[in-house]
Amino acid sequence: SGKKSILSDMCEGDFNKIKGPMIGKAAEKGDKLALESLNRVGRYLGIALANVHTMLNPEVILLGGGMMALSKYFMPELEKSINQHILPVADRGKKLLNNARFENDAVIIGGAALL
Repeated sequence: SGKKSILSDMCEGDFNKIKGPMIGKAAEKGDKLALESLNRVGRYLGIALANVHTMLNPEVILLGGGMMALSKYFMPELEKSINQHILPVADRGKKLLNNARFENDAVIIGGAALL
């Protein structure tokens, strides 16, 4: 939408080349667009997880994968959003979100478990 960002230079103008680590590097440099994008990720992920909690009412939600390397940028907004959208009657008063142990290996471990 025409916003200035160092991401344009980092991907050499080909926005299909933008990956999570690139957004993280831009955020570390204080790039406003990268920071806004990660904040938006937190907000919408919080809404999605509040909906999952409404349907399944799990005791804990584990978050993992490569995106968690950027959690310091989106986790505050995620926690704010999930607390705003979670049904009060389902709130157990405990910490709902936790980090998964397997980090980037979660996909391969999950795939192996299916076999």
